[in-house]
Amino acid sequence: MIYLIVILKIIGLYFLGDLLIDLLKLRTITKELPHKAITIVILYLFGTSAAITLLYFSFALGIPTVFSSSLLWGIAMTGLFRRMYLHYLHNSHRLRFPSSLGGIAFSIFFVTSTLFASFFPVIANDARGIWLLKTKVLFFGKDAFMQFLQTPYFDYSHKDYPIGLPLLYADMSKYFDTFWEPAVGIFSFTFFFSLCLLIYGVLRSELRFTPLLAGMTTMVLLFTEEYSRQGGNGLSDVPLSLFIAISIYLFLKIDFTQPHTLFLPVSLAIATGFIKNEGLPFLIVFLLAIIVLFAIKHRNPQTFSLSTKTVRELLPFAFPLLGIIGILHWKTVIRTFSVENDLLSALNFSEIVQRIPVIYSEIMSRITSGIRWGILFMPAALLLFFPVPRRRAVHLSLALAIITLQFLSYLVIYLITPHNVVWHISTSFSRLLLHLVPSILILAIITYARNIRKNTV
Repeated sequence: MIYLIVILKIIGLYFLGDLLIDLLKLRTITKELPHKAITIVILYLFGTSAAITLLYFSFALGIPTVFSSSLLWGIAMTGLFRRMYLHYLHNSHRLRFPSSLGGIAFSIFFVTSTLFASFFPVIANDARGIWLLKTKVLFFGKDAFMQFLQTPYFDYSHKDYPIGLPLLYADMSKYFDTFWEPAVGIFSFTFFFSLCLLIYGVLRSELRFTPLLAGMTTMVLLFTEEYSRQGGNGLSDVPLSLFIAISIYLFLKIDFTQPHTLFLPVSLAIATGFIKNEGLPFLIVFLLAIIVLFAIKHRNPQTFSLSTKTVRELLPFAFPLLGIIGILHWKTVIRTFSVENDLLSALNFSEIVQRIPVIYSEIMSRITSGIRWGILFMPAALLLFFPVPRRRAVHLSLALAIITLQFLSYLVIYLITPHNVVWHISTSFSRLLLHLVPSILILAIITYARNIRKNTV
């Protein structure tokens, strides 16, 4: 019974995103997406980001969780019943099941994997020591969490990390007054499942792969050692990589000619700041790239004017603005309780310079590891150095710049960390690179596809 409730909540997040897209009059954007699998992922992630925003503001305002949870799932179920009713009206009263090979395969994969996860607790060390610990404290409410922040223990839990996912985990795991831990693993797995759907959809739409070939290629790309360890273990690295990847994909695919076209990529990028601290540099760089791209699109002042229509198109941006306010509020909270980031150090310049060859040696052996990332990762990464087709060259170049700057931000951490740099790289670099692998794969696929089309014209 509790398993079905968790699955219903996961489905509810998709229909929450679906409902909000209609209410914000953004359906034209999702209709232009080239494959149904990509649309499903975007609506699910948009619903997830909306749920995190709602739960965070309820937490910040001290609203009892019973009210915020009832409101959240009430809206989600409204979206579900609304879609069922519309389907009933327009499809001759028939219930449709997945009919394609890809749809059937992904349905079986999801059901069997989540059923398997329902029998086991979360076992990853960082998941238990950081994310699950915060989830359990948040399960008991705001007062318990504030006491947790003020307790001079639990340093391993990184109290400064954002609490977007633990808030959602706590709500997903609630069964009346009982905390059901496997729900965290099941919900965590849905992010890996969504990542598989996204890569599958990109392969189908960009390279015109058959369902079987796209599915097998997705398995080769993502069923690797790192994803096997972290795909459903309650860690936040796979969710962060998914939000980064979908933001990059929308950045590449959407033509930013009107303000409302910015809404989805901006909203999903802001969600990265609610997930992990590593999402903040990505969010800043991504927003700067959006501004640059939008400015390029509107070099001619006549192409953009602040008309009544434009103002109406800007109104939905109140939603991502709430996300930014929430992120800034969290930073204020951790400052209020003097929660410090453990990566700050007082190294001098010569010590930093001496670390450069050590960092280079350590990370190169990990990047080129075919066992960790699969045999296709390095060839895919090399595709990024292909000549960029002139059409949408700015999009591709800026996307590559975003990924590169995000990677460089990780290297800066290793330059200034107060910890032993070899130890720090050995315990964190694989997870950090995991944030960027899906985006690299997507950018490589799109670059390769556009080079093929250019050569065949």
